[in-house]
Formats: sequence, C-alpha cells, structure tokens
Amino acid sequence: MSASGKPPADGPPGYRGDIDGLRAVAVTLVVLFHIGWSAFPAGYVGVDVFYVLSGYLITALLLRELSTTGTISISGFYARRIRRLLPLSAVVLVSTAVASRFLTPTLDRPAVGSDLRSAALYFSNWHFAAESTRYMADTTKSPVLHYWSLAVEEQFYVVWPLLLLLAVGATGLALHRWEVARRRVVLVLVLVGGASFVLSAATSAASGPWAYFGLHTRGWELAVGAALAVAGTAVTRIPALLAPVLGWGGLALVIGSAVLMSGDTIFPGTAALVPVLGTAMVVAAGAVPSRVGAARLLSLSWPRYVGRISYAWYLWHWPCIVLVGGLNEGSTGGPGEASGSGGAHSVWRMTLAVCLSLLLAVVSHHVVENPARRTPWLVGHSGRSLALGAVLTAAGVLASFLLVQPASSGTAAGASVRTAQLARADEATVPNGCYQGLDMAATPHECQFGDPDGTRTIVLVGDSNSRHWFYAYEALAKARHWKFYFWGKSGCPMVESSVWLGTVKAEYASCDTWRRGVLHEISRLGVVDAVVLARARLAQTYVMVDSHTRAHPAQLRPAWEKAVAKTFDSLAGLTRHVVFMRPIPYANLDVPACIADDPQTARTRCDFPRRVAFGSNALDGVEDEAVAQHPGSAMVDLNAEICPGDPCPVISDQDQIIYLNQNHITATYGKSLWPLLARDLQAAIGPAPRDTTQ
Repeated sequence: MSASGKPPADGPPGYRGDIDGLRAVAVTLVVLFHIGWSAFPAGYVGVDVFYVLSGYLITALLLRELSTTGTISISGFYARRIRRLLPLSAVVLVSTAVASRFLTPTLDRPAVGSDLRSAALYFSNWHFAAESTRYMADTTKSPVLHYWSLAVEEQFYVVWPLLLLLAVGATGLALHRWEVARRRVVLVLVLVGGASFVLSAATSAASGPWAYFGLHTRGWELAVGAALAVAGTAVTRIPALLAPVLGWGGLALVIGSAVLMSGDTIFPGTAALVPVLGTAMVVAAGAVPSRVGAARLLSLSWPRYVGRISYAWYLWHWPCIVLVGGLNEGSTGGPGEASGSGGAHSVWRMTLAVCLSLLLAVVSHHVVENPARRTPWLVGHSGRSLALGAVLTAAGVLASFLLVQPASSGTAAGASVRTAQLARADEATVPNGCYQGLDMAATPHECQFGDPDGTRTIVLVGDSNSRHWFYAYEALAKARHWKFYFWGKSGCPMVESSVWLGTVKAEYASCDTWRRGVLHEISRLGVVDAVVLARARLAQTYVMVDSHTRAHPAQLRPAWEKAVAKTFDSLAGLTRHVVFMRPIPYANLDVPACIADDPQTARTRCDFPRRVAFGSNALDGVEDEAVAQHPGSAMVDLNAEICPGDPCPVISDQDQIIYLNQNHITATYGKSLWPLLARDLQAAIGPAPRDTTQ
C-alpha cells in the first residue's frame, strides 16, 4: 500500500517465490499424509496452508480492483476463477470417471458417480460431511474425496466478493475515501472471521464431519489470509532482525503441527490455529527482504516449481492413490472412522501412485492449466469464460454417469451382481427406535419382541453387531415362546468402556448416555433370564483408557478387564446370566464388492484366511476369563459355523452371502443361524422351571 494506506494502482504486490515455495510445503505434506507416512500423521494441515494463501492472494486482487475502479466486476472475477480452476479440475474429474469405470469395484461405482457429481457442482464438502455421518461410511474409497477442499474455496469465491461489495458498496467509496472503505472491510473480516472461528472451536468436537468439511468452520482460515492482504505494506515495517525469526518460527509451526498432531486431534477447532498462524507468519516475514529468512529457502527453484504445479498435483494425487495405490480395495476403522491414508497398502503401489500423479501434474500444468489461464481467446472476454465454465461443469456431471449400476452379469450359485447388491443392504430393520445411530441415545420402552406372554426373558444389547443378530434372536424367541428385548447403538458395545468416536475425534459421549438408559430399562423388567452382550471384533480399535486417550495395544487387556468387571457389577441383580456373543470373523475385503466383480469365481477368489479372520484379539481373552470366573455367565460362539475351515467362506453352503461388508453378516444369514443360537443359548442359561418347550 501507499503511504496513505491505499493499494497501489499499478497492480498487486509482485511475484513472491516464497509463496510458491510454501505451496510446495503444503502439497507435499498432504501427499505424504495420504500415502500413510507415519512421520507426518497430521499432514492434512497442508490444506489449511492453502486456505491462508488463497485468502491472502484473492483478497489482494479484489482490494486492488476496489481501489482503482471503486467496485468489483463479479463477472470478471468469476471468469478469472473459471480460467484458473475449472479446466484442469474438469480434466481430472473426467479422467477419474473413466478410470473408475475400470478400476472401481462394480458395486462402488454408483456411489463414486454421486461423489463425482457433487465435485463437479462444487458442493462435495457438504456431500462428504453427510456421508461421513453414516455409520462406518468409507469415504476414503472415493477417488474425488479431496475435492471437498476445492468446494470450500469455490464457495468462498462466491461469497467473499459479494460481501466486499455489500460492505463498501458500488458507489465509488473505495475510490474516493479509501480509509473509510478499508475500515468497513476490516469490520467485515472481524465479524465473519470471528464468527467462523467461534463456530469451529465450538462444534469441531461435537459435529465432526460437518465442522471438518464446512465453509462455516474453515472461513476464518481464509479470513486470516485476507487480513494479511488488508494489512498491505504494513507488514514490510516488521523489523529486519525480527522477520527471519518470524519466518522460521512460522515454518516450524506448519511442519511441526504436521508431525506432532495426529488423526486423533480434534480438527479444525482451536488446533488449526497452529498451522494457520504459522502460515501467516511466513507470509508476513517474506515481505521483508532477508538473506537468512525462510523465504530464501522457499524461493529456491525446486520449491517454486513444485508450488507452481501444486494445484495440479493436489488434483491428481488422490485419484492415483485410491485407484492405483489400491485404497479402494477395502478399508475400515472404528465407529464412524475410516483410515485416511494408504499406509496398510503395498509400498510399491503407493510409490507408483505418487510418481504417476506427479507426472500427470507436470504434463497437465503445461498442457491444460497454463494455456487455459493465458489464452487470448478467453482473457478479456468474461462471457466466453463463463460459458466455458458451464460447459466444463456439464462435462464433469455427464462423466459421472459412466458409473451407473451395470446390469446383472455373471451368475453362480448364490452369487450375482444383484445378490451382492442386495447383500450390501441386508441389515435388520429394528422398529420403534430400538436401534440408535451415532448421534442418538434414546432407549424406548417399546422394545419387546418375541412372545409377549413368554415365561422367560432375554435381552440382547450392543453395537452394530447386535443388530445383525436381531432376526435370529427374534426367531428364537418366537419359536421358544420367550420374551425378547433389544437395544442397540452404532459403535457402542454394552461393556462399559469409554469409546473413541472417529467422526468427532473424541469420546463417544452419547454411548455412555445410552448405556445408562439400557440399564434403567432392564431394571424395569425385574430379574431377566439373560442379558446377551454383542460387539464387533473391531471394538479393540476404539477402546479408551480414560475419557481422553485411546488404548495402545499393551493397554487393551487391563482397560477391557476393568470395563468387563464394571459391567458385571452393573448387571448384578438385574439378570441371572450374563452371556457374551463371540464376535464374528473379520473379512479383510468388501465382500459384496468382491462377489459382484466376478460372481463366477467368488467362492474361491473372495474367501479369506483364518489368520485374518480371527487374528490376535485381547478382548476375546478377557471375556473368556471373565466367563470362567463368574458362575452363571457364558460365551455363545457360532464362528465354527460361519468359518468352518481355512479359508473362511463368503457364501454359505445354502448359497447365502454371509457378509454385507467386512465386519457385519447379512441379516438374512444371521437369521438362518437361529437353531444353532437356540441350542447354545439354551445350554448357557439352562432350563426354566415348568418350561415345557425344550
């Protein structure tokens, strides 16, 4: 800015190589995080660096236009954004659609098509926020997941120039009374940025994906960059001795946050202050020339070049990791949690994916990105650019229809595309709200099933694995003329351990509330014959040692021992028998997707080894010991039927698909096991007086 505080008329600040270098740092952190390099468990902070830089650069351009013309040409601004972003974005979307048609599992293609449409229409952040709130939604398998951050920026580009016009007006105030206009811009920044930060801090721990993906909780990061632009040349007055300290300190904050934070950090929230302020410090310090500052390192030729291709590399890296690196071949995590990296996949495939993405970035930067930005046919002709934007948007939407559900093809006994599709959706329908999702914790009274006049009473409670047993217990209760009660909740085992909820990166608070409600409901029934506890085999991945910390492998056994003992104490006097359901074998693949890809060979190709199915599970051993120590307790284990040999089958001898994903059996198959369940449960609880149905 000039001495009067007005932006200079001859253009925005000149090219700064350190900003391109900082882009290189940001994109490298993101890529290393996504391939699962453990040295950078929070490499996702690279996105926050991009937000600060975008807020700074875009606001600097808008302020220059305001100061020289008194207004902002909305059409001109959108035309520049279209030329800068959409050509390459559309090329990557169309290419990803074509590649996904061949490389994505058959059953996953419609979902990927939906993801592509949301990316093409610039609302993928909200789309993925909604998807991630579904229990076990495996959004990381989407090759366009990374478009969420572009959607946030694009939404910012729509809103921010309009807010500036609203604040400063189109009457030429900025041209004639710049300081008044500038104060209004500052006021807007304080109000909007402050509100966004408060929302981010207040909701990141509670609303999880909505806070992570939302413009409302990320806007303050862009506002920090915008504030740097409003400050203008004031940053050049930073003392020359202080500037290098500021720059190196800021770079240390950015890289340090990527190293010291993790996937368990509640984010963005207040934690995002570290990389955001670090980025602001580097940008501010770079305005002061120094031979020893961080800007000198960031301005070297290689960082500058990587920074210039960073947009292209960001767009290409994730589709390559998912489709070439194999991330779409199946992964899972704790409740509502999915792995964000490819660390479990082969090193050579991940290396190939990164190298391919870098090659595509270099080529597309020079062949698509730069020509689209600079071609005279578009530059200076806003109407043509806007029309191009409409065409490119339509191209992305149309490409998504390459991934429509194919007609059923290739059938074998019990296996076809259609039966696999049905299996994926084959979950028990539990009435009356007796099964609760992640965000709810109700325990309704109307959860009695079976024979309402039954002489024996059993209660089934637990996480989503209790749900896949619901029909089996209902059939058992009707056949034996027993009363049957059911309460279940996603990701919430009845064993009284604190549980980590991946969607909010914090303790699963509603789980504890739900458990208390279940205990209250059981107490209303009098002394019941049996309380059956069902849980997922994956429960060991989200056990906590206290309300803040997830258990390390060495802590699992003592933590679960304590939780099991507490559960026995809570159930004392409420039931004659505590019964554990042994968790089902874990499949290391998406079973319906595997079957649908080639139904003819599914019986041999999709079966999985016992060592994977059972593995080492500290929780099983703890429960076995508890059963041995508590007279009247028992373990019901139907795994010899589900996995009778090695490998474990995915289709039963009765031609039923066993699994609906990796760690849940289909409700239909589960119901078919009710005679075996009845046999083992009867043995566990013994006969009842005057029970003539045995």
